[in-house]
Amino acid sequence: MATRRDPRLGAAALAFVTLVVLLTAWALALPPGAAADDFTQVEVVQLAQDCATSASSSLAARQPCEAVDGTTTAWWAAISLRYPQRWQLDLGQPHHIFKSTTSWLRFAASRKYFYKIYGSLDGETWTLLADRSTRSAYNVTNDYFDAVVRYVKVRIIRSTVGRAGIKEFRILGDPAVADTTATAPLPEPSDTATTTDTGNRLILTPDKIAALRALVATPGSVEAAAWSYFRDGKVAAAMAAVPNVDPGPTIAFTYTKLDTDSRHARNLAIAYAVTGESRYAAKAAQFVVAWAKGNTPAPYSFTGDYQGGYHQSYGAFSFAYAYDLTRDSGEYDDAGHTAAKAWFRTWASVMKGYQDNWAKDWVFSQADDGDWRPHEWTSNPLGLRYSRYDQYMGGDTTLAPMSAWLAAAIVSDDATSLTTLFSSTYTLNVPECLHRSCAPRNDGDGRATTPVPQCLIKSEGYYDNPERGGNLDYMSYNARLATILYQMTANLGRATATMHSELRSSWLYLSKFAGPAYEPPVAPNDLMHWDIYLARLQMALHVYGDAEFLADVTGGQYPRAQFYESQFLGPTTLTHAAL
Repeated sequence: MATRRDPRLGAAALAFVTLVVLLTAWALALPPGAAADDFTQVEVVQLAQDCATSASSSLAARQPCEAVDGTTTAWWAAISLRYPQRWQLDLGQPHHIFKSTTSWLRFAASRKYFYKIYGSLDGETWTLLADRSTRSAYNVTNDYFDAVVRYVKVRIIRSTVGRAGIKEFRILGDPAVADTTATAPLPEPSDTATTTDTGNRLILTPDKIAALRALVATPGSVEAAAWSYFRDGKVAAAMAAVPNVDPGPTIAFTYTKLDTDSRHARNLAIAYAVTGESRYAAKAAQFVVAWAKGNTPAPYSFTGDYQGGYHQSYGAFSFAYAYDLTRDSGEYDDAGHTAAKAWFRTWASVMKGYQDNWAKDWVFSQADDGDWRPHEWTSNPLGLRYSRYDQYMGGDTTLAPMSAWLAAAIVSDDATSLTTLFSSTYTLNVPECLHRSCAPRNDGDGRATTPVPQCLIKSEGYYDNPERGGNLDYMSYNARLATILYQMTANLGRATATMHSELRSSWLYLSKFAGPAYEPPVAPNDLMHWDIYLARLQMALHVYGDAEFLADVTGGQYPRAQFYESQFLGPTTLTHAAL
């Protein structure tokens, strides 16, 4: 049988492809009912070498093309330590392909990768070819399939250590241009919403942004109404404002400038995400860069107040969120990016300092189950109690600085902080604090004997204080923080089924007190702020999609188009749309 040689192949690549090995590979890839003889007339070669490549990000000295140069002495490596990352190959023409071999970049002998491989004829509609998203892959992996494609995409979902990288990627297939007149396979339903993985890793990811824009463009949708309300109010105010930088460091409880400007930046960045209009990104970048170059955050050594991190967390998170949404907009020059990343690394260090100090509190030195306290309600005839250890671990004093720390670490590619935040040896680590927040130990609310799945059940009702809200407001405040942490954790590929289910239980409990036929609050003298409470329940609808949550936010207690969560998220009808 004559060999049809691909002109891109070198002698080494041709030697690699022997008929016996290929027939074995084909046999492994045969679809059900196919005979081996169906493939015996197909001559296959290594197709990937020297093809056009691209990636979601790349180190200057480790470009995407180095993964197809025929050697393992050069490689592609992502510039960002965040996940997921994308590496993509263009074969130039459609080809019938059967196997890929990936030689992975490794920083440790035990390093694992989790990934998916997709194929496409047009670079827009993608079909899943191989799925190792739940099965770890080590040094070199072989994947088998039977597809006609022009483009091949490797989506690296996560790795156990370090940045994503590929030493060498090979595709075995028929060098002849394939006939694409036959019906193409249907696309894989998941992981196909976007063909890029750059930017946007905190809350609004690229696929969600695309879906949100479609909803906003739909006449009569609640998202369209929410955008109009947000645009004409908060966004217009931000566009008219100018940065008012506090040089810092500043003592606790005096962060008005930080809060105001960070919310302007965040709201402008959300406007950019909704519309794609560069004027919003440019204005957001103006705020971010001005503060990055002109502000010094206040560390614990300056404030001497364990809540200093808590009170700065709103501004730190909102600025990080703004940068996350606009960092790839083209509105930052190199100096702007450098200043922003350095500033967010400082924020990460500052928030870690507050958490380290908070972890020295006497409560954390006690036995896990050794500190139980009575509920702080004005009337507690049943003597209901809660675990103060769980309340300290999972309460807002812990979760707010943790949210700001994690966000700052993600946008500044701070791998050391990410390792610490998810380390079981660090007292205030993300998985443990989420667990204590959403599955705490307590005596319930007096209506049942089961524990309430939200640690701030202990709080009093604040005597109808219109400025402070009450017990349920504070529980929803905490559930909001837990959801922010969960979303960022999920976008890093680190979320677990336990996190998902425990957070849902927390929201389902809070759901009882909103919507049609809602129950009255459990704490005496509690006061409901429907605008705040429902804006937070919108997050549960976004993450879980339960009909119960939809009934809550559409129950009529407050206009859904006007939902606004001022401290961290802004217009949740947009940032947490029901997709």
